[in-house]
Amino acid sequence: MKFDLLTFFYLISNMLFCQKTNPDIFNKITAEVANFKVDTSAVPQDRLIAEIIELRQAKGRFNNNEAIVFKISEDHSKGNLTADKAKNMETFFTIGKGKTWLDNAVMRIYRTLFTLSEIEKLTRFYRSSAGQKFAEMIVDGLKKGHAKAMIKNN
Repeated sequence: MKFDLLTFFYLISNMLFCQKTNPDIFNKITAEVANFKVDTSAVPQDRLIAEIIELRQAKGRFNNNEAIVFKISEDHSKGNLTADKAKNMETFFTIGKGKTWLDNAVMRIYRTLFTLSEIEKLTRFYRSSAGQKFAEMIVDGLKKGHAKAMIKNN
């Protein structure tokens, strides 16, 4: 389950930031996912990780862990999970090893994609009023998309 959820979030984050549709992009994504290995081991405690943590806090709002808990709650409300299973999964992703593993994997992805300077610039942006509006816009878009999907499925 850990690999499937992380793969899902990796794919979504890559697709959300694509500006152009390229027919070969799906082949590239498929190849990358086939070779992608999630590294959930402890991250180094260096300046880059400290800044990544600050960036994730500055972005706030709907992070990966919250998205997973939201999905668990949704599955429980649809009857796809028992209350005990939902509670155990929620605990795993909010205070258990799942949270640590997911946080480590996300920070390792950030380390691969961005330099310290770029992370610092992103942090400054998300601390600005424009960055906060942007983060709010993303969350609102996700909520509206979810609401439309719920209406369509019912």
